[in-house]
Amino acid sequence: MNNSFLENPDVELTLEEPSQDVQERIGELTALIEASGRIRTTEEWSTLKKVLDGEIGTIERLQKLEMNKSEVNLPELYRLQGRLTEARYHSLSALEEKWRAELLNLRKL
Repeated sequence: MNNSFLENPDVELTLEEPSQDVQERIGELTALIEASGRIRTTEEWSTLKKVLDGEIGTIERLQKLEMNKSEVNLPELYRLQGRLTEARYHSLSALEEKWRAELLNLRKL
């Protein structure tokens, strides 16, 4: 394999800096992740997390009951799926995972 082009002094290699928008978003995501880390250590969050986890469990039980019926009420099942998705979205760890993934993708640019 000929790699002589790598030694060519006429070719200047430079790294492009991310755009200002990307840099701002990286800063926002970093601040969000740090804030969520501080929030997770508070007693108030542990109290709120118990309530949210209980809501997720309740919705999952209702969804299983609806699926096991002889005649499934599709609009009700869809409503429960939407509620479950929304309840999971309010999970701080899920939000933090989403932010971390976005941050990793932006840093690859």
